[in-house]
Amino acid sequence: MQLVGVDFELNSIVIENSGPREVVTEELWIYRDGETTRLDIFTIEPRSPVLFSMRELGDINHTAGEIALITAETTDDPETLLAYVAWGADGFDLAPLATEAGLWPEGAAVETDAGTLVLFRTDFTGIGPEAWTASDVTG
Repeated sequence: MQLVGVDFELNSIVIENSGPREVVTEELWIYRDGETTRLDIFTIEPRSPVLFSMRELGDINHTAGEIALITAETTDDPETLLAYVAWGADGFDLAPLATEAGLWPEGAAVETDAGTLVLFRTDFTGIGPEAWTASDVTG
C-alpha cells in the first residue's frame, strides 16, 4: 500500500495497492496532524488507486501538514508505518517515527505555496520530498 496523492481542493488522499494481490483495508488507519481514523472496510484491487475523503479529520491545510498510512491506531512503532508525507513548515509529530522507519529523511518536507492544490508522488522508489511534486493543477 502506498500513499500517492493529497488533494487539498477535494480534502482527500489517494492510496494505491501497489502489490499483486487485493488488499482489504480492515486494519489500515490514516494519521493526519495528530489524529487517526480507521479506513472504511473495502477491497482495493492490485495496482489500483482509491480516493479517500479526509472529512472525518477536518480540512487538510495546504500550507503545512503530515499524513501517514499505518497499520495500527497508535503511532508509537515504526513497523506500523506504510507511507508518509509532510509538507510546508516544520513541527511534524510523526516525522521522527517516519525517519526511523526509513520512509522520510529527517527535517524534510515538500515545499508548498498559496496556489498548491495537490501533492502527488512522482517517484515510487524514492523517499522524502524529492519523490513528491506540489502542483496548482488538478486532474
